Amino acid sequence: MMDKLGPIIALGQGVYKQCEKMKYCKKQSERLGERVKGLIRALQSLQDQGERNLSEHIIKVLDDFKRALLEAKQQIEHFNKKTNFYRFLSADKDKILFQEVNERLRNVWEVFSMTLQIDQHFLCSWEKEDQSDVLEDKQSHQRLRELENKNLEATLKEIQNTLKPRHYFNNEIRAMKKFDSPNILRIFGICIDKSDNLPRFSIVMEYCELGTLRELLEDKKDLSLGMRIHLILEAARGLYRLHHSETLQLHRNINSSNFLVTGNYQVKLAGFELSETQTFISQKRKTKTDKVNSTAYVSPQGLKNGFYRYDVQAEIYSFGIVLWEIVTGKIPFDGKDNKEIYQLAAMEGYQEPVNEDCPPELQEVIEMCLAYEPSQRPSVKDQLTNENPILSSDGQ
Repeated sequence: MMDKLGPIIALGQGVYKQCEKMKYCKKQSERLGERVKGLIRALQSLQDQGERNLSEHIIKVLDDFKRALLEAKQQIEHFNKKTNFYRFLSADKDKILFQEVNERLRNVWEVFSMTLQIDQHFLCSWEKEDQSDVLEDKQSHQRLRELENKNLEATLKEIQNTLKPRHYFNNEIRAMKKFDSPNILRIFGICIDKSDNLPRFSIVMEYCELGTLRELLEDKKDLSLGMRIHLILEAARGLYRLHHSETLQLHRNINSSNFLVTGNYQVKLAGFELSETQTFISQKRKTKTDKVNSTAYVSPQGLKNGFYRYDVQAEIYSFGIVLWEIVTGKIPFDGKDNKEIYQLAAMEGYQEPVNEDCPPELQEVIEMCLAYEPSQRPSVKDQLTNENPILSSDGQ
């Protein structure tokens, strides 16, 4: 019978080493390893005693233990063959990773505790331990994600409860890949987890730790004029790349929540095909980005006529509103409803004033972008290449 113990001990030691090497779901893996190690110690003690007459009941339990170890080994190997995306998502779930294996091991422990004098109190808290381990793994996963985001300048954002078909996400990636620019957000791919009834989509994109431009303006109301001019130029370069590609590309949804900001204040334009992208990356969107009425970004012509053809001049108007936000830090048409915005912008040609300390040259650019007549609005190229000393100096 001793020949039966040796292979099981060796198998258990191998599973324990596998558990030690797990990077994701680490706490659950460590707990599994501890339980296996405890059972292996019992078998080693039995082996050291040199007993050769094991009961049929013990032999059956040893077979169950071996099957549990083989199942654990297979699960770990299967898990480690999965992509990092899958393992990220698994660590973010509330599901116990080795639930069936743990149930088998518990049964083995119960028999061993009665026949081999193993400490029984070890069994009392397994369910609580497993739930606690799942929670700790989820929290560790979130911390690991934040750390890797900073190191790799990339982030994984899960999109909850979406009914969007896959081609929406593919279109978003293809659109962004066409524009290789430091001021356009890069999307590296999507991950689709089909383990639940409703597929879970995650987008892997550049990490913009300061969130949306709107959030930045809300969080840092004391930004210097030089920094605000820097943000204007950064945003303009992203839109310039879009408008001056091989064929003119319109964004069609320019607003301050569609510009994202990195830790070093680099501004990146996002949200081409999938207009929700910027809201998913916004951690505080419900309290901040929802403050802005989207009607504020619509040109007077678009307000007057819902069938008015959207063109580059209409987009420049929207960008002018964003420029006004950067300079003032305020919310455009704050507190105004759609009817009031229509009356002010479309019927009266009203432009909200900038701050008194705004340089005249910068005020002129904003007023030109918000000109009532579309033909009077400058292109982004004009804004970046004119002889405006404020813009050409990058505010420094």
